Amino acid sequence: MQSQARMQAIAASAIGVLITTTAVFGHADDPKNKNREKRVEAPAYRASDVLATMGSTFDSNGVTLMSWLPISEFGPYSSANDCWGYVSPSGREYAIIGFSDATSFVEVTDPGNPQIIATLAGPNSLWRDIKTYQSYAYAVSEGGDGIQVFDMSDIDNGNVVWLGNDLDGPGTSATHNVAIDEVSGYLYRLGGTGEGMRIYSLTDPTNPQYVASWPDRYIHDAQIVTMNTGELGQQQPRQIAFCASGFNGGFVETGLDILDVTDKNNIIQRARYTYPTSPAYSHQCWLSEDRQTLYLNDELNEQDFGINSTTHVIDVSDLDNPFEVRATSNGNPAVTHNLYVNNGKLFAANYRSGLRVFDVTTDQEDPVEVGYFDTYPANDNASFNGLWSSYPFFPSGIVIGSDLERGLFVWFAGDPELTFEFPSGVPTMIDPSGTTKFDVRIVQQGGGSLQPGTAQLNYNDGSGYVSVPLTPMGGDMYEASIGVLECPGSLEFFISAESQLGLVWRGPAEGASAPFTALVATGFNGLFADDFEIDRGWSATNLGASSGDWQRGVPVNDAGWDFDPVSDADGSGSAYLTQNENGNTDVDDGAVELLSPVLDLSGGNATIQFSHYLRLTDANNTDQLLIEANDFVGSGWQPILSLSSDTTDSWQQVIIDSQALSAAGVALNSTVRLRFTANDADPQSIVEAGVDAVDIVQVECGPAGPLPCAADCAPDNGDGTFGNNMVNIDDLLAVINNFGQAGGPCDLAPDNGDGTFGNGIVNIDDVLEVINSFGPCP
Repeated sequence: MQSQARMQAIAASAIGVLITTTAVFGHADDPKNKNREKRVEAPAYRASDVLATMGSTFDSNGVTLMSWLPISEFGPYSSANDCWGYVSPSGREYAIIGFSDATSFVEVTDPGNPQIIATLAGPNSLWRDIKTYQSYAYAVSEGGDGIQVFDMSDIDNGNVVWLGNDLDGPGTSATHNVAIDEVSGYLYRLGGTGEGMRIYSLTDPTNPQYVASWPDRYIHDAQIVTMNTGELGQQQPRQIAFCASGFNGGFVETGLDILDVTDKNNIIQRARYTYPTSPAYSHQCWLSEDRQTLYLNDELNEQDFGINSTTHVIDVSDLDNPFEVRATSNGNPAVTHNLYVNNGKLFAANYRSGLRVFDVTTDQEDPVEVGYFDTYPANDNASFNGLWSSYPFFPSGIVIGSDLERGLFVWFAGDPELTFEFPSGVPTMIDPSGTTKFDVRIVQQGGGSLQPGTAQLNYNDGSGYVSVPLTPMGGDMYEASIGVLECPGSLEFFISAESQLGLVWRGPAEGASAPFTALVATGFNGLFADDFEIDRGWSATNLGASSGDWQRGVPVNDAGWDFDPVSDADGSGSAYLTQNENGNTDVDDGAVELLSPVLDLSGGNATIQFSHYLRLTDANNTDQLLIEANDFVGSGWQPILSLSSDTTDSWQQVIIDSQALSAAGVALNSTVRLRFTANDADPQSIVEAGVDAVDIVQVECGPAGPLPCAADCAPDNGDGTFGNNMVNIDDLLAVINNFGQAGGPCDLAPDNGDGTFGNGIVNIDDVLEVINSFGPCP
C-alpha cells in the first residue's frame, strides 16, 4: 500500500506542500459547479472569549453559535465541503472537515474554543467526503486517489497520521461519497465518474480490501445499516443499503434503491423507487431512529421546479414496497442538501438557508421546524452556496457544520442553558459617579446550570472592555455595578456567564457584537428628535448609482426580496430606506446620500443617537454606510463612523458622544449637518441601508447633589477598581498621592458651594473631604 512514491507524497504533505487550488470538477453537471463564490474573509469567533465579536451577524433561532473558524484559519483553500465527527476513547470530541485540497481535524471538546489539530493534503477537488471507523478516518474525492486513510489513535496528543491511499477496485480512482456500516465493518465507495457502489472490508482498518461492487446504477450517497433479526420483518440479520441513485450520473429515473448487501457477491435489489413529487436529482437520505421512515433530499427540485425547500418522507417499513408519505416543506426557497437524524431531531444543511432543525418526535412523518442558523446572511435563494453538511452525533449534543465559503461552525442546538432578565429594566443612562446599579436575573433552563463565580458585567466606555463580577443577591438574582466614568460619554455593555458544560452565554445573546448602549450622564435635554413620520428637512442625492435612492416611508418588506427590514426601528412606522419599493431595490454601481437638516449643537456636550439597518453581501468589506458631519466652520465633511457589518434583519442603535465628534475633527458648540452615504463598490453586491430614530441630546454631567461616599476613591486590592465601601487610610493616601494633579476620582470636594463635585484639581479641600468622611460608607 505504501510504495516509495506514496511515502514521498506523505512526506510532502507533512511539510505542507499543497497542490493547485484550481477546483477539479468530477462531474460537470453537478449543481455545485454553479454559483461559485470566493471564500469569506473574516476573523475567527470563539465564544469562550467573552469579548469576542463576529465578523458577520447570522440570523438564528434555537441554535447558538459556539465558534466559527473561517477557511483562512486552515490554509489557502478555495472552499470547504463535507464534515464528520469522531470521539476518542477518552471522550474528547473532534470535527473533521474537508477542503478543496485537504482534510482537517479540529478538537471541539470545548466548543467555544476549537483547536485545529492537523490539516493533511489531498487531491484537489470541490468535493470531499469523510467517514470514520474505530480510530481511523477515510476520505474520498472526485479528484481521485481512491481512499485516503488517516490514523487518529494518537489524536489526543495532537497527532494524526496519513497512512496512504487505497487504490484497489474497479473503475476510476475518483469517488463522490463514502459510507461505512460500523456494525458489519464494511466501507462503501459511492459514485465518482458515473460509478455505482464499490465495497471494501475493514477487517484491517489500516488497509481497506476491495471485495465487490454494484455497478447497476449511479449512487450519489447512501446509508448502510445492519438490521437485526425481526427488525422490519427480517428473519436474520441483514445489511441493507438505502441509496440515492439514478441512471446517467443520477439524473435519469432518479430516486431510491434499497439493496440487501449482506452477501457481497450476491447483492439483492429489494426495491427501486421513484418518488412522485418533483423528482429531479436524488441526492442523500437518512433513516429515522426506528428505521421505519426515510428522509430524502432532492438537490435540484427547488431550482428546477421552483418549489420551496422539500424533504421527501418515505415509508420503508416494508423494504420491498417503499412509498412517499408526503413531501414536506418549511416554506423556505433554499436548496436542500444533506440531512441526519439524532435524538428526535432532523438536522438539514440547506445551502443558503443554513442549518435547519426539525422535531420528529411528535410525528416523524411530518417534521416541524424548531430552529435554524443561517450561515449565508445575504439571502435564501435556490443557489448552491452556504452550508454543505452538518454532524449532530456528538455525545455532548454539540452540532458542527461545514460551509462552502465560510468554513467550520460549531453550535449548541437547543434552548440556551442560561438566559438573562432585567427586572428593573436595562439602564439607558449611566451616572458617571459610579453609582449606577441594576438587577440581573440569571435563569437556568433546559437542564443547564450556572458555573458559580462566572457571572459578570462587561462594559466599554471607548477605552476597551472591563469585566467585573456580578454581586449575588440570593437565588437567581444578581446586582451589576458600573464604575466611575468620564462624562459626557457613551457605554456599551452586556452580561455573561458560563454553564456547567463550559459554554459561555450572554445577554443580549450577541454580546460584544451587538451590546446594550447607554449615555454616560446625570441628565439630558432633547435638542432634536426625528422618527421620520413627517418631513423635517432631510434631502436625498444620487451619486451615480443605478438604483437605491434614499426614500422615507413605511418599510415595504417585499416577500420576494430578503434584504429589507420588516419594520422601522422605533415602532413609529416610518424610516429612511434605500429605494423602499418592491423587488430588487438595493444600491447598485455607486452611492446614494442622505443629508440632514441643520442641527444646533451650540449648547455643548451634544450626543447624537440613531438606529441603522444594513444588509451587505460584500465579502471584501469595500461596501459601507458612511456617516459624516460638517460643522460649517472650515472643517468640512469629517467621517465619524463607517459601518460595514451585515446586521441581518435587525436595527442597531449607535451613540456618538461629544468626545467622538471632537476626535473626528468636528467643532463642538456649533451647528452641524449629518450625511449618511450608502456605497456599492465594484464588484457589485447587495447594499440595503436604513436610518431611523435620530436624536440629538445635550448631556448634563453635574450630579444633582453630593455623591454617596465619593471619598471612597482608592483602588481596592490592586485590581484597578475604585471603592471598597469604606473610607480609610487608603483613600487618604490616594488623595495625597494625587495632590496637585488634574481631576480623577479623588477630585471630590464641592466647589464654591454649588453642589457639584470636583473643581479640576486635587487639593486641600479633597483631603478634608476624606478626613470628614472616614468610616463605613452609608
